[in-house]
Amino acid sequence: MISLDPKESEASSPPNAGKYNRSWFHSCMTIIIGLFIVSTLGRIALLLIGHFFISKQPPPTRQLFRQHSSSRAPADPKHLSDLETCKKNITSMAEALHLYAADNQGHYPDDPKKLIPIYLSAIPTCPGRGRDTYSSSYQVSRDHYKFTIFCQGQNHISVGVSPDDPAFSSETGLDVNYLR
Repeated sequence: MISLDPKESEASSPPNAGKYNRSWFHSCMTIIIGLFIVSTLGRIALLLIGHFFISKQPPPTRQLFRQHSSSRAPADPKHLSDLETCKKNITSMAEALHLYAADNQGHYPDDPKKLIPIYLSAIPTCPGRGRDTYSSSYQVSRDHYKFTIFCQGQNHISVGVSPDDPAFSSETGLDVNYLR
C-alpha cells in the first residue's frame, strides 16, 4: 500500500537511497551551469575581440609601406635621404591621425593642425621643399572615417617619384609611385 504521509515514506526507504541520487543530480547541474558560464564568457570575449580588431578604422600598423617599383633607380643619396625622411613624416602624421581618431569615436579631424600639441609637437616639413607640404594636401571623407595625405608638389622628382608623392591613405597605407 502506498502512503501519502512523508514520515512513513522516509521510514520505508533505505537510509542512503536519496543521498546518492541527489548528489548525482547536483553534480550534473553543477557541470551544466559551469558549461553555460564558460560559453557565455567565451561569447563576450569574442564580441570584445571583434570590437577591437575588426573596426571601421584600419589599425596604425596596417600595411604602412607599399611601393611600386620601376626600372629607374634613384641615384642621389641626399635626395634619396629626403624622400625617406618625407615618408617617415607622413607615416608619423598618419599614426597621429589614427590616435586622434581612436580618442574621437573613430573620426579624423577636419584639419591636421588639430593634432598639435597632443598628438604632434608640430606639423613636419618636407626636407625636399623646406616647408609644410602636408597640411594643404590633407583630405578627410564626409563621414570623417577615411583620410588621405601626401607631399604636395614635385619635391622628390629628382629620385624618380611622381608629383604629389609619397602619399598615405587610411585605406591602403603608405604609397610611393615612381615615374616610369
